[in-house]
Amino acid sequence: MQRPVIVTHHELTLKIDPIGRKNPTTPLTKMSIFDVLKKLKSKGYEGKDRKFEKSRFCGLFPIIEVSNSNDRIDLILCLSDKDADNQVVRDFNNIQVTRPLTRKKNEGVDSVVHIVISFKKSNPSTARFAIERKSGLTPKLFVDTLNYFVRDLCKSYPNDFKGVHPTKRDEKGRPIELPLKLRFVYESVLSDEIIDAFENGRVKDVLFHKQIPKSQSIDPAGNFVPKKNTVHLDVKGKLIRQKSETPEDKMQDLKDGFNFMISNDKSLKNTTFTIKFKNKDNQSQTAYYDATFDEFSLAKKTYFPESIKEPVSQPLKLNKRLCGKMYLQIQ
Repeated sequence: MQRPVIVTHHELTLKIDPIGRKNPTTPLTKMSIFDVLKKLKSKGYEGKDRKFEKSRFCGLFPIIEVSNSNDRIDLILCLSDKDADNQVVRDFNNIQVTRPLTRKKNEGVDSVVHIVISFKKSNPSTARFAIERKSGLTPKLFVDTLNYFVRDLCKSYPNDFKGVHPTKRDEKGRPIELPLKLRFVYESVLSDEIIDAFENGRVKDVLFHKQIPKSQSIDPAGNFVPKKNTVHLDVKGKLIRQKSETPEDKMQDLKDGFNFMISNDKSLKNTTFTIKFKNKDNQSQTAYYDATFDEFSLAKKTYFPESIKEPVSQPLKLNKRLCGKMYLQIQ
């Protein structure tokens, strides 16, 4: 049974938050995402720990590798779980023999993923990144961990993170310096698989949950009371117009189709629709449409063969071949 390496695609954005309570001001700066991540490396945050959930978990970047061309950073995100179950190994030469991999009380079980970030000098406050998909090591964990270290970095090296006031000057006419308050956010790059599924009739089910008004119990004792009905929809018509050629136009057609349905039933305006479909490789996929924000969600994915994996080494090393292929998908 093949287990391909699955990589998801996302966009990282650097936000400069306003400072001051009475008159919030957003400093002006030319600070780029690359500058910030490069400083994490140079200031010793490679391998620094972030413990959370009462010190059960520890997140860290064991490796941060900056390219000489200044357009790429490869890193490893590690999540260690001190309360994880001990693993058991089995002897394939004598299948009845097993052995527990016991550990000390102060030791955690590591899970690691590769992350590759691609930069464009024309837009220094945004970057594309690709991350291996593995349970628990999500893009959100990556960005949360990144923000944790960046906050500490700005606090520890305030002179390295200063902007200027947009209008105020000192007595010599120089812009007044202000501290920078940095924050990263991310969005998943929407997969075009959902467009392809609607275009080629591979949507198998669209479902949503509808509240049951004044529901009555369904057992004599009154212990079980229905809350929602699940409604399943077939997609019979063509939601994407023939004249729509770009992915943006096609995505708007899909949104218009859902909005037209919602306009005829106002109770659906805050509904999340689940869309089940088959991709072109006949694999089952699930996407979502959030009517509240008029937004689809399905992260773009790339699949690499299992043969690209490398065994975990000590000390930890980057899988250069995997990182190279991830970079080609996002540059």
